[in-house]
Parts: sequence; structure tokens; C-alpha cells
Amino acid sequence: MKESMKMKVLFVFSALALSALLLPDAWSKPVKPIEIGFGLESSSTHTRWTRVFKPWSEMVEERSKGRVKIVPYFSNSLAPRPENYNAVVQGIADMGECNLGGISGRFPILEMLHLSGVGMDTATTGCRTMWRLYQKFPAVQAEYDDTHVLTFMSYASFVLMLDRPVHNLNDLKGLKLWSQGKPRNDTCVALGAVPVSMPMGDAYMAIQKGVLNGLISDSTLLVSRKMGEVTKHVTTGVSLGTAPFSWVMNKRKWNSLPQDIQQVFNDLGGDWLAEHVGGTFDQLKVEAYNEWKDTVTWYTLPAAEAERWTQRLAATRDKYIEWLEAKGVPAKEILAEMLAASKEFGGAHGRTFPAQQPY
Repeated sequence: MKESMKMKVLFVFSALALSALLLPDAWSKPVKPIEIGFGLESSSTHTRWTRVFKPWSEMVEERSKGRVKIVPYFSNSLAPRPENYNAVVQGIADMGECNLGGISGRFPILEMLHLSGVGMDTATTGCRTMWRLYQKFPAVQAEYDDTHVLTFMSYASFVLMLDRPVHNLNDLKGLKLWSQGKPRNDTCVALGAVPVSMPMGDAYMAIQKGVLNGLISDSTLLVSRKMGEVTKHVTTGVSLGTAPFSWVMNKRKWNSLPQDIQQVFNDLGGDWLAEHVGGTFDQLKVEAYNEWKDTVTWYTLPAAEAERWTQRLAATRDKYIEWLEAKGVPAKEILAEMLAASKEFGGAHGRTFPAQQPY
């Protein structure tokens, strides 16, 4: 009888132990997600966050089934703008957006997008062209050998946003324009304007107080930086370059990720991401025009006047290309590929966020 009781007790304990091993995952302790700190130049209200980075982060988190958590650090809170890229290299930020103009000279090849006459009529064209150049040219890859590149970003060709009408080069002469980086500074000088460097966040008040007369940049700033409140005149009709960005991850962080998580980033990166970023930027440009078309005067240079500007700027572009060639960079070949890619993508608008998962 006692032996039978012992057997029953042993059976019960064995059953309980087996049940504990077979408990559903819901009973187990939740696994802490992999946190990826995202160093951003953008604020929490900037359209790059609300319309690109935020929906993309949500897609990564969903695709990873909650195993990844993107943690944003806004407004250069991890590092000042010129140090954003180095912050990713050093692991201060796990991932970051890096404005090439804000660290002018560090990535001289892709700074070619700052030059006039390189195409990029749409942001989609710019983003996909940068990714194409990175994929094709070892010289471009070498500039980023200390990070893992997720993709590249670019706005559409710049416009002039000003506190007064500018219809010709004489109107522009002597005006003080916000600028950053050697190529864009050279563009200002070639057109007779005076480049003034300061943090982008200070430009609005500088224009409001008359310290600046305006800026050469993307028209989405009319909304994202509220420039439509202080620059009531926009001049278009000539290629003035664009703003290239890189989107990179710390190499040690990348290498520490499980292979299936790396695949999530690969699926949501590269040309797929470039197209969606570009398409969203292009949509933002349309929205900026629609929001300000009745209160901002939009002026397109006549063909003859646009040609005068183009001739002035051609020498600046050619000088920069020769400078790169002297450093051993195949800049002429890269420029040819840039123009070919721009023509191939044909000024098309890409897909926008929120986007379908690329399964």
C-alpha cells in the first residue's frame, strides 16, 4: 500500500514537472527587446521623423515581432550635428542620420550631390542614385567602411527661398544666404551671394531679424522648418544641387544582431528604403507647395536667365570634380554614372511611407 502511494506521489510530481516544462510562452518571463538608439538631427515634430523614421521604425519592430525596439534621440541630443557620424562610429548612437553638408569634407564624393547640374529633379532620383553609386564604386564604399550603411537619402533639387523677389543674378547679388559645406558655399559665391554658416535651427530667426535674406535648400523646409513664415519668395528653374544624407549603423551593433534580425534591416533597407524615403520626400514637396502656394510667390526663371545661372555654376562644378580627381577619386566616372542614373530613374516619384512590408 505504501509502495503504491509512493508511486502515485512520484507520478504527480513528474507530471507537474513535465507540465512546467511545457507551459506556453505567455507564462515565461518576457524577453527584453534589442534596443537600438537612433541619433537624429530631426526634432520629434520634423517631417523626417513623423513621415519617414517613425513609420520605418514601427515596421522594423513589427517585422521583428517585437524583438527590436528603436529608441529615438532627437535634435542632436547625443552629439552636435558635425559629430553625428562619429557618434555612430564610436557607439554613442547605435544608428544615425548624417547630413553630409553638416560634416563637409568627410564624404567629399557624395557631396557631389551639392553641386549644380547633377540632375536629381526628384528626391526619389537622388536617393536611389546615391545607393547605386555606393553599390558600384569602391571609392564611395571606402568613405563608409567604419559603419554599416542602411541606405542614403536626398531631397529634390534645391530652390531659393528668400525675403524678397529674385528674378535674375542682379537681384541676388550681395544677398546673405544660409549655407553649409564647401560645394554649397561655392554655389552661393558663384551666383554673387554671400554664404553664411550657422545651425539650421537658427536660420529662421536670422531671416526674421534680417541677418539673413534666405537660403538655398529644399522647399519642404517651408513646412518642416516653418520657412514659409519668413521667406515669402521662392525662385526655381535651375539646378542648384541637393542635400545628401547617409543612414548608418554602428558596426559592432550590426555584428551583434542575430542573423534573422539583420535580415529584417536588409529587407527594409537599401534600394527599397531609398525609394520609399525619396517618394515620401517628393510627396512632402507637393504638400509644401500646396500649403504655401497662395501666400508665397513662386517664380520660375525664364530659360535664358536660367542658362546664365547654369553657365556661372558649371565652372564651380568642374573645379570640384578636378579637385577630387587630383585626390585619386574617379570623379568624372562617378559623375557620368550619377547623370546616367538620374536619367534612368527619370524624375519618377517612389513609393511613400507608410508602406507595405517587402515580403
